[in-house]
Amino acid sequence: MVGFLAGIGGGLAKLGGGLWTLRLARGGYKRRAGDIRYSMSFFGEIASVLGLDEAALALGYNYINYNGKAVYVEGIKDVLKVDGNELAFRLPKGVLYVLGEKLRISDLSGGTVLVCGDVYSVETSVGRERAERELAARAGQRDGGSTPDGKRGESGV
Repeated sequence: MVGFLAGIGGGLAKLGGGLWTLRLARGGYKRRAGDIRYSMSFFGEIASVLGLDEAALALGYNYINYNGKAVYVEGIKDVLKVDGNELAFRLPKGVLYVLGEKLRISDLSGGTVLVCGDVYSVETSVGRERAERELAARAGQRDGGSTPDGKRGESGV
Protein backbone atom coordinates (compact mmCIF):
# COMPACT_ATOMS: atom_id res chain seq x y z
CA MET A 1 0.00 0.00 0.00
CA VAL A 2 2.92 2.32 0.69
CA GLY A 3 3.94 2.17 -2.97
CA PHE A 4 0.38 2.95 -4.05
CA LEU A 5 0.14 6.00 -1.78
CA ALA A 6 3.58 7.23 -2.77
CA GLY A 7 2.59 6.95 -6.43
CA ILE A 8 -0.37 9.33 -6.21
CA GLY A 9 1.74 12.46 -6.07
CA GLY A 10 3.81 14.71 -3.90
CA GLY A 11 0.96 15.57 -1.55
CA LEU A 12 1.85 12.85 0.94
CA ALA A 13 4.97 12.56 3.07
CA LYS A 14 5.92 9.56 5.18
CA LEU A 15 6.36 10.32 8.87
CA GLY A 16 7.58 6.88 9.90
CA GLY A 17 5.92 3.96 11.60
CA GLY A 18 3.42 3.62 8.75
CA LEU A 19 1.98 7.12 9.28
CA TRP A 20 1.60 9.77 6.59
CA THR A 21 1.11 13.51 6.59
CA LEU A 22 -0.51 15.70 3.98
CA ARG A 23 1.45 18.56 2.44
CA LEU A 24 -0.80 21.40 1.46
CA ALA A 25 -0.44 23.11 -1.90
CA ARG A 26 0.61 26.52 -0.59
CA GLY A 27 4.02 26.29 0.95
CA GLY A 28 3.60 22.87 2.55
CA TYR A 29 2.57 21.94 6.04
CA LYS A 30 5.39 21.90 8.53
CA ARG A 31 5.41 19.88 11.74
CA ARG A 32 7.67 20.13 14.74
CA ALA A 33 8.85 16.92 16.36
CA GLY A 34 7.33 18.04 19.68
CA ASP A 35 3.90 18.68 18.18
CA ILE A 36 1.37 16.32 19.82
CA ARG A 37 -0.36 15.78 16.46
CA TYR A 38 2.89 14.67 14.80
CA SER A 39 1.73 11.04 14.52
CA MET A 40 -1.72 11.86 13.14
CA SER A 41 -3.28 9.74 10.37
CA PHE A 42 -3.94 11.03 6.87
CA PHE A 43 -7.62 11.65 7.66
CA GLY A 44 -6.73 13.22 11.00
CA GLU A 45 -4.52 15.66 9.16
CA ILE A 46 -7.35 16.67 6.83
CA ALA A 47 -9.75 17.01 9.79
CA SER A 48 -7.27 19.33 11.48
CA VAL A 49 -7.00 21.54 8.39
CA LEU A 50 -10.81 21.68 8.06
CA GLY A 51 -11.34 22.30 11.78
CA LEU A 52 -13.30 19.06 12.30
CA ASP A 53 -13.45 17.12 15.56
CA GLU A 54 -10.61 14.59 15.31
CA ALA A 55 -12.01 12.48 18.17
CA ALA A 56 -15.21 11.89 16.18
CA LEU A 57 -13.14 10.55 13.28
CA ALA A 58 -11.89 7.69 15.44
CA LEU A 59 -15.47 6.50 15.92
CA GLY A 60 -16.49 6.75 12.27
CA TYR A 61 -15.17 5.93 8.84
CA ASN A 62 -13.41 7.75 6.02
CA TYR A 63 -12.64 6.89 2.42
CA ILE A 64 -10.84 8.24 -0.61
CA ASN A 65 -11.79 7.30 -4.17
CA TYR A 66 -8.70 7.46 -6.38
CA ASN A 67 -10.18 8.45 -9.75
CA GLY A 68 -12.36 5.35 -9.98
CA LYS A 69 -9.38 2.99 -9.90
CA ALA A 70 -9.11 2.32 -6.16
CA VAL A 71 -10.80 3.15 -2.86
CA TYR A 72 -8.98 3.38 0.48
CA VAL A 73 -11.24 3.04 3.55
CA GLU A 74 -10.45 3.51 7.25
CA GLY A 75 -12.82 2.46 10.04
CA ILE A 76 -14.21 -0.86 8.82
CA LYS A 77 -15.19 -3.47 11.40
CA ASP A 78 -15.75 -6.50 9.16
CA VAL A 79 -15.93 -7.65 5.54
CA LEU A 80 -19.52 -8.62 4.73
CA LYS A 81 -19.46 -9.33 0.99
CA VAL A 82 -16.77 -9.88 -1.62
CA ASP A 83 -17.94 -10.07 -5.21
CA GLY A 84 -16.32 -8.83 -8.42
CA ASN A 85 -19.04 -6.18 -8.73
CA GLU A 86 -19.82 -5.30 -5.10
CA LEU A 87 -17.95 -5.29 -1.81
CA ALA A 88 -19.61 -4.55 1.52
CA PHE A 89 -17.92 -3.57 4.78
CA ARG A 90 -19.49 -3.24 8.23
CA LEU A 91 -18.92 0.19 9.74
CA PRO A 92 -19.42 1.33 13.34
CA LYS A 93 -22.88 2.48 12.21
CA GLY A 94 -24.13 0.85 9.01
CA VAL A 95 -22.56 -0.65 5.92
CA LEU A 96 -20.29 0.82 3.23
CA TYR A 97 -20.71 -0.53 -0.32
CA VAL A 98 -18.15 -0.28 -3.12
CA LEU A 99 -19.71 -0.93 -6.54
CA GLY A 100 -17.93 -1.49 -9.83
CA GLU A 101 -16.27 -4.16 -11.94
CA LYS A 102 -13.24 -6.39 -11.38
CA LEU A 103 -13.17 -5.30 -7.73
CA ARG A 104 -10.66 -6.97 -5.44
CA ILE A 105 -9.25 -6.36 -2.00
CA SER A 106 -5.62 -5.41 -2.50
CA ASP A 107 -4.77 -4.80 1.16
CA LEU A 108 -6.71 -5.41 4.39
CA SER A 109 -5.27 -4.66 7.82
CA GLY A 110 -6.23 -3.06 11.12
CA GLY A 111 -9.58 -1.59 10.14
CA THR A 112 -8.36 -0.32 6.75
CA VAL A 113 -8.88 -1.73 3.28
CA LEU A 114 -7.64 -0.90 -0.20
CA VAL A 115 -10.04 -1.95 -2.96
CA CYS A 116 -8.75 -1.94 -6.55
CA GLY A 117 -10.66 -2.29 -9.82
CA ASP A 118 -13.09 -0.15 -11.80
CA VAL A 119 -14.94 1.72 -9.02
CA TYR A 120 -18.28 3.21 -10.07
CA SER A 121 -19.62 4.33 -6.70
CA VAL A 122 -19.18 4.22 -2.94
CA GLU A 123 -22.28 4.46 -0.79
CA THR A 124 -23.50 3.71 2.71
CA SER A 125 -26.58 1.86 3.90
CA VAL A 126 -27.91 5.20 5.21
CA GLY A 127 -27.45 6.75 1.76
CA ARG A 128 -29.16 3.80 0.07
CA GLU A 129 -32.15 3.99 2.40
CA ARG A 130 -32.48 7.75 1.89
CA ALA A 131 -32.30 7.38 -1.91
CA GLU A 132 -34.94 4.63 -1.87
CA ARG A 133 -37.29 6.82 0.20
CA GLU A 134 -36.79 9.78 -2.15
CA LEU A 135 -37.40 7.65 -5.24
CA ALA A 136 -40.56 6.18 -3.69
CA ALA A 137 -41.81 9.67 -2.80
CA ARG A 138 -41.15 10.93 -6.35
CA ALA A 139 -42.92 7.91 -7.83
CA GLY A 140 -45.87 8.63 -5.52
CA GLN A 141 -46.09 12.20 -6.78
CA ARG A 142 -46.14 11.01 -10.39
CA ASP A 143 -48.79 8.37 -9.60
CA GLY A 144 -51.27 10.95 -8.41
CA GLY A 145 -50.52 11.14 -4.75
CA SER A 146 -49.77 7.63 -3.58
CA THR A 147 -47.52 7.46 -0.59
CA PRO A 148 -44.30 5.39 -0.33
CA ASP A 149 -46.32 2.60 1.37
CA GLY A 150 -48.57 2.37 -1.71
CA LYS A 151 -51.68 4.02 -0.19
CA ARG A 152 -53.47 6.73 -2.09
CA GLY A 153 -54.10 10.11 -0.59
CA GLU A 154 -57.50 11.33 0.64
CA SER A 155 -58.20 13.21 -2.58
CA GLY A 156 -61.17 10.95 -3.47
CA VAL A 157 -59.55 9.70 -6.68
